[in-house]
Amino acid sequence: MTVTGVSSIGSLLINNTGILTLGTGAFTLTRTFDQVGTGNCFLNSNLSASEVTFTTDLTISQTPITVTATTGNLNFQKIINSVTGSSTLTLNSAQSTYVLGGLTENNLTIAAGGDISISGNLVVDSVTLTAGGYISITGNLFGDTAELTAAGGDIILGQTLVEASIILNASGGGIHVTNLNAVDCSLDALMAILVDDYVNVTNLTLVDSSQTTILGNTVCSSIDLQDTTGTILFGGSLTTDTLTTYGQGYQIVINSGKLINSAVSFFNTGGVVLRSSSSSQFVFNGSITSTASPTTVFGSIGSSTGAMNFADLSVESGNSSLSTIGFAMQVGGSTSLAGNLTMTTIGGNITFMGAVEGPGGLTLSAASGVVDFEASTGQVTPLAFLTAMHQSYAYIKDIQATGSIYVTSDISLSDLTTTISSNASI
Repeated sequence: MTVTGVSSIGSLLINNTGILTLGTGAFTLTRTFDQVGTGNCFLNSNLSASEVTFTTDLTISQTPITVTATTGNLNFQKIINSVTGSSTLTLNSAQSTYVLGGLTENNLTIAAGGDISISGNLVVDSVTLTAGGYISITGNLFGDTAELTAAGGDIILGQTLVEASIILNASGGGIHVTNLNAVDCSLDALMAILVDDYVNVTNLTLVDSSQTTILGNTVCSSIDLQDTTGTILFGGSLTTDTLTTYGQGYQIVINSGKLINSAVSFFNTGGVVLRSSSSSQFVFNGSITSTASPTTVFGSIGSSTGAMNFADLSVESGNSSLSTIGFAMQVGGSTSLAGNLTMTTIGGNITFMGAVEGPGGLTLSAASGVVDFEASTGQVTPLAFLTAMHQSYAYIKDIQATGSIYVTSDISLSDLTTTISSNASI
């Protein structure tokens, strides 16, 4: 059955058991349009009504096509697909747009005053979704480019596989996705961002979230962290060529760092947590500078091509190490050792400008460099032990340890009242 376009101040109800073709000429209704029955439907022309409902599969067989609900919802209770090689579909609704099956289209634009909900896979070349409420895609998003904006709620997605760029802007809520695959990816949210699994993105930008959590592994060429107020957590391994931070109040937590292939400056003011995996070192191919007080470390962290400079340093329980080759290591403020820390540099100095407190132990190896304690060590909480090896000389102030103090070089005392105290050997 073929129905040609119609303009009416009333409603239109079509009940078809066979194939229905909405043919040439636009359909313009001041009231509702309803297609019911069991037969499939082909749409060849534009359609506008106060509210639009299709209860069976809808195929877009001409291009471009625009479907508009002027005062109500767009309701598609089955799938939408296209049979043309390069088609364009625009869906406009004053209220919400619901697609209860999947949607396949070359170029798709949906603008809704309320919510946009797609219960199935969204397969597109290019898609722009703009909602006054939330956006939910319970299936997967596949395409070349995608831009989703939710002004009044969350953006919720399954898996995403976007060959070029994806922009998610939840200005009225948060973002929750299963995983992210793209070349360029920008995530901007009023509230929290959560990625359940991995991120495999060339260029990743995080903007304006209350907190961001990536539970799986992250592999990027560049990561740019902007304007977040809470914690940015990389829960799995992290590999990136560059990591850019700003002087803003967020915290960065890297739970299982693998490789940052360049120098890094942590300018964020909420603190940094750097942890390696239990089986490998967290490698920085460049210097590490952290003004993000405090910087908390655990595991093995090393740089072969740059110095390490920390404002304040905190070491978690267990055994941890920091190492460089030929570069200096400095803590500008205080050092707190909940666990044991080994610091190794070949030819560089190791300097503590502030107090060093236990209860953990400290092992230092500076090769031909200098070990320098500019403030007291273990005066509030004694160190478990202190070992300084291979340096040209050690410059110390007051030191107190519950275990041994072992220094394999000349010692230069800060003043004549310097106290060195140990419950074991010195």
